[in-house]
Amino acid sequence: MRAVQLAELEATIQAPVLLLDDVGAEPSIASNAVPEVIQERHAEQRVTWITTGLSPKEVAERYGGGIARRAMEHASIVNVVCS
Repeated sequence: MRAVQLAELEATIQAPVLLLDDVGAEPSIASNAVPEVIQERHAEQRVTWITTGLSPKEVAERYGGGIARRAMEHASIVNVVCS
């Protein structure tokens, strides 16, 4: 990872509040920073809002059970249905 990318990642992890929008829609998980951001922010007890079209089961399948647990722990899940 380049120094600029590392600085951006660190700023994302350290932000007081973070919104991760449309988690699961990113094209590739191989170079995806989402799991690391969720894990680090959870460890530091930072507020993180997550929007996704995935079910909790699909989040676990995509990112692993540990990341899904961290993302869902203490979460308020709001289902929005568009007509």
